[in-house]
Amino acid sequence: MEKKTRNVLGIIHLGTVNMTMKIISYSSLDDMEIIENVAQEVKYGEMVFQSRHVSFQSLNEICQVLLGFRQLLRDYDVKDVRVLSTTAISEADNLINVLDQIRIRTGFHVEVTHMTKEIFYKFFGL
Repeated sequence: MEKKTRNVLGIIHLGTVNMTMKIISYSSLDDMEIIENVAQEVKYGEMVFQSRHVSFQSLNEICQVLLGFRQLLRDYDVKDVRVLSTTAISEADNLINVLDQIRIRTGFHVEVTHMTKEIFYKFFGL
């Protein structure tokens, strides 16, 4: 019998209330196992919705959490990582600066998801 190759994937979601990360081991869509699931409460979301701006303090908070996630990904030797933003980040007036700073400070490339794609991902995740 052939042994299936296991892949490992890290998925990070920059939410408005929580930043979450799942590390998933899989060989197919029918054979997935969550091997790590972490969440960190964040406080920037409401402020961004009100001001439409990600403050320097909020950006620092985001980057600190992402650096913690990066260390956990290293511990599991995860090479394939997806980072998805939420509506609050995607609608910020300083979006380009935020994405650049996250890339420079953490090495993560953030995929900006808009509402329809975000709903699809959440539905698919259920």
